[in-house]
Amino acid sequence: MNVLLICPDNVLASGLTGIIDVLNIANRLNKKKLFEWQITSLSGRTLYSSQSTLVQTDVALHDVHACDVMIWIGSQFEGREKLWQHCRQVIPHKKHIQWLTAQSNYVLACCTGVSYMAMSDVLKDQRLTSCWWLKTFYNQYFPDLRVSQEAVYIQDGKFITAGAVQCYFPMMLHFIRQIAGQPLCEQLTAWLAMPTSYTSQSPFMVCNAFEQHSDIKLLELQHYIKDALNESLTVAVLARRLYVSERTLIRRFHKHVGLSPSAYVRLARLEKTKFLLRSTTDNFDIISTHVGYQDANALNKQFKVQYGTSMMQFRRTR
Repeated sequence: MNVLLICPDNVLASGLTGIIDVLNIANRLNKKKLFEWQITSLSGRTLYSSQSTLVQTDVALHDVHACDVMIWIGSQFEGREKLWQHCRQVIPHKKHIQWLTAQSNYVLACCTGVSYMAMSDVLKDQRLTSCWWLKTFYNQYFPDLRVSQEAVYIQDGKFITAGAVQCYFPMMLHFIRQIAGQPLCEQLTAWLAMPTSYTSQSPFMVCNAFEQHSDIKLLELQHYIKDALNESLTVAVLARRLYVSERTLIRRFHKHVGLSPSAYVRLARLEKTKFLLRSTTDNFDIISTHVGYQDANALNKQFKVQYGTSMMQFRRTR
């Protein structure tokens, strides 16, 4: 299969080399070449990685006339506005990319690579996933796309999208399983010690990543929430504190944070629970009170949903 690796400026070095490693080792383990690949650049000029190392491209994008698989590699994230500016590298190539996409059997994208693929207008009603911290970016610039914030990877037809950069491991395993079967995937997992146990990006979510916006009053409210976790933090209470209606509060949270107010409060409470489990010997009832839960069992249930492990198991492995 001919694989085209599409790289933007400041391409993530680990994402590019990691995917090439997976393809190369799959070839070796299969004892018969499954994949050949070429690297191309969106900018059409000398390409440098996120580590400022030169990336040797193999072909100009406009000279690619066919490929079986397209893989969009992400770039170093430097803020929503800059990512949007970088996505505009796609515009001169849009029609050619659409043509290549129509001819390809699979189209993959990981991390911010999903946003570059979205810029090419090849995604219509597909279900997608991307980095959990990019939800507000898609809300602002691609409001019509159905983007999951939690899934590690999603396949919809020939499109396979994945979350933050290391999600390329499960994405590539899923892809290669379809091409070469489960036995080769198991060999790849063994040789590369690929993580396969997680199916959600939720365990990696942290509150401070949802504070990268310019709504000062909302930021003040978010900081208040983290300092007042043992108090009542209902939508009504928070709306009154911000002097807005509940509907306006919810709208501002979705626009700037990418979560509902209740989901943000829940995450803040669970994040503080992790901190207390690591840094204290307090029993679970005391911890529950500190973070605003009256019932330790209810807190433990939510903790397990978010992090995939119980509070007891987490404390034992801290």
